[in-house]
Amino acid sequence: MSNLYYGTFGASHLYGLGLDKYIVIEADSTIEACCIMYKLFAQKWCTVYESPEEAGVNKYNLSCINVHGRPITAKRAGLIQYED
Repeated sequence: MSNLYYGTFGASHLYGLGLDKYIVIEADSTIEACCIMYKLFAQKWCTVYESPEEAGVNKYNLSCINVHGRPITAKRAGLIQYED
């Protein structure tokens, strides 16, 4: 069963787009969510959280960078070629 995870970025990440961004990831585990972050951003990300509250989405007024508001999945990130 997939869960939603929230990936955040550090001060030197996101290629100058700013520290106030996050991405929503749909994955089966925290490890898979981290793999997706690494596939998309290499080492230019900070932490993966299990809730928007843990990530500080509202507290720090973070902006979501997901395309069309859809969570990124392993398939969309190119980690898998097909799903069962």
